[in-house]
Amino acid sequence: MVTSAPDEVDACLAAFASTSWKLIVQKIGEASTWLVASRPGDPRADLLVTKVVELAHHSKWEVRRAVAQLGAESRRPEFTPALAKLATDDNASVKKAAVTAIVRRRDWAQQTAFGKQHEAHIGEILADIEARFGIPARRAVRRASERIADVFARELNHEFVKALSPLATSVDRLATNVADDCVTPAYLSDEVAKMKDRVARAQALIDGARAYTAQPQLVFVEHDVVALVNEVAAAVRDSGRMDPPLVVEAAGDVRAELCAGRVAQALTNVLHNAVEAYDGHASREPICVRAVAGEHSVEIVVEDRGCGMSAEVCADATVLFSSSKRAGTGFGLPLVIKIVESEHDGHVNITSTRGAGTIVRLVFPRRRTGVV
Repeated sequence: MVTSAPDEVDACLAAFASTSWKLIVQKIGEASTWLVASRPGDPRADLLVTKVVELAHHSKWEVRRAVAQLGAESRRPEFTPALAKLATDDNASVKKAAVTAIVRRRDWAQQTAFGKQHEAHIGEILADIEARFGIPARRAVRRASERIADVFARELNHEFVKALSPLATSVDRLATNVADDCVTPAYLSDEVAKMKDRVARAQALIDGARAYTAQPQLVFVEHDVVALVNEVAAAVRDSGRMDPPLVVEAAGDVRAELCAGRVAQALTNVLHNAVEAYDGHASREPICVRAVAGEHSVEIVVEDRGCGMSAEVCADATVLFSSSKRAGTGFGLPLVIKIVESEHDGHVNITSTRGAGTIVRLVFPRRRTGVV
């Protein structure tokens, strides 16, 4: 754990009694950094927090806002009443900072509760495996799940580094050159555009990871698959992409026990991929969607005549974090496979020919038979 010399705390405490509000704001920022690095139970941290909380009554709004901003970075309970007071402050900037801090701290509490619930759920699954297959099976599954989690965390970190490193470079370059008289509006606009692109990339990763790791409550009910396909196709059409046309050829009585919301999410991902396959491609033949009933299963088939994929790219498309798209996150098809195969005991089959198009088959059992 990183530690700091004692005189840093003393310097902050001394500055808090200063008549210079700018110095106080500066030292509150330094106190925030020090508190994050401090060891739990450090009495100097307790004293520092007490003095910062007292500054919530300071006459300068800049100081009160700095206190609220520090409260957003700290889980210390001493900030709770101070933030409640600052959330009713007469100054709009202070009020906004306090409300932001309160929301963030509430999210932390919810995340902690969710983590405990998740751990309890994992414990139930492992206990069930142990009861059925014995302790060695429980240990093997636990080790495998930990390795999968490690790989996921490393890959996600790698993707964030790829997204944020250019952003840091742009910020540094902008900070270095912004005071230069030779800097043009075009240069500034270009740098800001690059920064926005990287922020959007990071947000897409966050959204993708959230969707992929979501643990929704799955409720399986018999559904009219044709109606579900038509509903999803209409939503994709309404999203603004009408070229190429999207044609639903499904008809008749096609029914299966599904979690409709999750199947809709999987089919939406597949349809968006199909639409994007026409970018830069001459073909504008329709994307065809069919729902076919078998004796024990139901197939939803999406066929496009877009750019298609080579065998290598097709194999990589289902690998988490792998994407051939410039703005892709690599969560789309893996989420489809998770929904169809892990959640519905179904199967995803993808066949593709480069330059000719792709066929994706989502196969679902018509009836639920129970899952371990």
